[in-house]
Amino acid sequence: MPTPTAPTITQEALTEVRFRMYQQFPFWAVLMERFGIHVSDRIPTACVTDDASIYWNVEFWNSLTVAERTFVVAHEIGHKAFEHFRRRGGREPFLWNVAGDYAVNLLVAEDMPASAMPPHVLHNPEWGGLTAEDIYALLEKKTKKLRVPANAWTGDMQSGDGLEGARQVSAAREAQPRTDQEWRVAVSSAMVAARMRGKMPAGLERAVLRRLEAEVDWATRLGHLLKQSLVNAGNKDQTWLPPSRRFVHQGWYFPRVNVGRCPRVAWAIDTSGSRADKHLARAHGEIDAARRVFGAEVYVMDCDAQVYTGRWVTPIEPLPMPTGGGGTDFRPVFEHIEEKQIAPDVLVFFTDTWGDFPNEPPVYPVLWVVDVPGAKVPWGEMIQVKEQS
Repeated sequence: MPTPTAPTITQEALTEVRFRMYQQFPFWAVLMERFGIHVSDRIPTACVTDDASIYWNVEFWNSLTVAERTFVVAHEIGHKAFEHFRRRGGREPFLWNVAGDYAVNLLVAEDMPASAMPPHVLHNPEWGGLTAEDIYALLEKKTKKLRVPANAWTGDMQSGDGLEGARQVSAAREAQPRTDQEWRVAVSSAMVAARMRGKMPAGLERAVLRRLEAEVDWATRLGHLLKQSLVNAGNKDQTWLPPSRRFVHQGWYFPRVNVGRCPRVAWAIDTSGSRADKHLARAHGEIDAARRVFGAEVYVMDCDAQVYTGRWVTPIEPLPMPTGGGGTDFRPVFEHIEEKQIAPDVLVFFTDTWGDFPNEPPVYPVLWVVDVPGAKVPWGEMIQVKEQS
């Protein structure tokens, strides 16, 4: 007799969850592309590991509605996106996991309807706005021995030990970030993508910004200027209904451009002056989100006194982080753009402004994202990054 096939999660069922996320919850949808999905009979419900792998028990999956599955996927993403593995420190693991569950569920519940919550979820609306650390302290003070109801659902954070033999259902569609810096870029990108669609709840955005340790104003301004520049490129109309078919077969949903060509962004990173990693992460995230929302190609340049790299990146390719370092001269960037006939709709230049500018401004708009106080530029629009007070 043939060996019976082990129960698993079908691609159709997973696509249903992914499509629901892209339609209604873009913040979680963008981040979901960074995670691999696996099935394992060694866990009772679902869990996530620090390497961005989500594991499901098939029986638990089958017991949930599509809305509830969407909630659980977002919950597991939240543990990694909000750095709960790193933030645990020396805290007791079980109690920290419970505190993290409460904190993540508050954020997911703000974005999704109450009907999407699986039964017996750890959720306390009175703790809205509290961090996992705050909730841990409350739980620790409340009782020396925490008693979680036997039927409570917890989305465990696990090391991955003991999950050998799990079957992969879906690999990550985007490159999985490896460092805290890369994860913050990914989270920032997801936030901006959701904000541009008007689907970023205020409390969820505050939680993201708290983790990024950055001000709202400069990044919001950058996002608005990018949006204005790209919408004005060729006076194009865009619509989500129906979305662009160009990348649908790969699971990506972009607005359809009714007329005109795809907008183009040039992204120059002054590697000599980009010392504030958290600011670069935010600016990088704004660029990343804008190109996905508008289906825009980005021409990425690393530069100091010369241009080291210059290449087009499509909306579905990972946006590379900068390399290099040295003196600063802005002129080679503009010379490179002219020589290569890039013709961007907008150039975004991340820098400290300590360098030589061209005498004349180019014909395309230039947005200077500046990470030092008191800087000035001779032309173009400057966005001053502000430190958190």
